[in-house]
Amino acid sequence: MKSLFSIVMICLLLVPLGVNAAAVEAESIDTDKPNCKIWNEVPAKGETVSWSGECVKGYASGYGTAIWSLNDKETQRYEGILKKGKCTGIGTLSFANGNKYAGDFKDNKSTGKGTFTFANGDKYEGDFVDSDFHGNGTLSFANGDKYEGDFVHDNFSGKGTFYYANGERYKGGFADGNFQGKGTYTCSNYKEFKGNFESGLPVGFDIKCN
Repeated sequence: MKSLFSIVMICLLLVPLGVNAAAVEAESIDTDKPNCKIWNEVPAKGETVSWSGECVKGYASGYGTAIWSLNDKETQRYEGILKKGKCTGIGTLSFANGNKYAGDFKDNKSTGKGTFTFANGDKYEGDFVDSDFHGNGTLSFANGDKYEGDFVHDNFSGKGTFYYANGERYKGGFADGNFQGKGTYTCSNYKEFKGNFESGLPVGFDIKCN
């Protein structure tokens, strides 16, 4: 049996790299267009933003491209719909580190259906709430592992199946990213082990695939 570690992925959208999100509050900032502001969840000193679309009643609105820069370096780029200066609707947010989100936005946060692709090749497809993996989804890892099932605030929680790249898999309950409750572990040679799991470990039995 291979070990499964808790997976915690925080997707802070519209946050410049190197900025402490807890230290500042959201505010509207000027774009490169006169009398045209855009909301930023975590504004940084010296940050600038350009907007290619229209401006309505003092705010960036409609379809366009917003590019955030800090110290003359692009930190993120949003292509999609803005409403009163906030990402609302369908859009794509690309980060300078290679991460990218494409899908639904509501009030500057990924909420609805979407896909978050990590620079290392990992990819999540499914439900989002307030920029968290929350609901039902699939997280595919670059190493070939994959999880399909329920998520609660970025963690595997609820019912799901974890597929290992070596052919082994676990199907059952999850909590805080670990096997929890009733489940079935299936080896690559199809040997099955059914029972209760706690904090990722079988309770009262061992799993030996060979």
